[in-house]
Amino acid sequence: MDAIIDLFNITLKVAFFGGFVILMTKLIRFKKASSIKAEILNLQATLSQSRIALKGKIKKKSNVFRSSFKSPISEGDMFDNALKQLAENSFESSDDFQNYFDLSRKIVNFIQVENKGDVDKNSNIENNFMCSDFKTEMDIIRLIKVMTNMSSKINSRIEDNNKTAGSKPIQKVDALVFNSLMEINRIFKSDTHAETFGSRTPGDSDDKAS
Repeated sequence: MDAIIDLFNITLKVAFFGGFVILMTKLIRFKKASSIKAEILNLQATLSQSRIALKGKIKKKSNVFRSSFKSPISEGDMFDNALKQLAENSFESSDDFQNYFDLSRKIVNFIQVENKGDVDKNSNIENNFMCSDFKTEMDIIRLIKVMTNMSSKINSRIEDNNKTAGSKPIQKVDALVFNSLMEINRIFKSDTHAETFGSRTPGDSDDKAS
């Protein structure tokens, strides 16, 4: 009888210990999952802030382009529509980012043809999407670089979350990979202030989203 009681006590202790271990494991996983989700939300908020700042810089660039055109600009003409499209870019997807570069090149070509009668053969072909305001262009490049890096980091953390999310995985954001990204990487690496640009947050610019 004593042996049966001892066996029962041992079984009870083992069951209690096993239950405690399972409970602690679940608590640790829950805490880790909550931490990852909180980080994802913070990263997504930062990405949204960067998008707002970028839109402000693009509107400023559109105004610089407009002032660079010597001839009068008529409402609804080709150049006016291109400038409006540039300023209204939502920058939500990879296609939006590529469209920004394609449209910028188109506008630069408009300006060169109108102001010089022909495309400037001596212009920098690699940077043929830029306006005359170098500071604004570098702010734009920095913000695009921040957003592409942020998107990659968000998706990495989403992958970590979804490994333990079970039936409630989080949908990934657009990876923001587009053809002209290699130009951004080239300019960002070649600029002597690249490290400074990379360390600044979206709100650090001197003229925020103006």
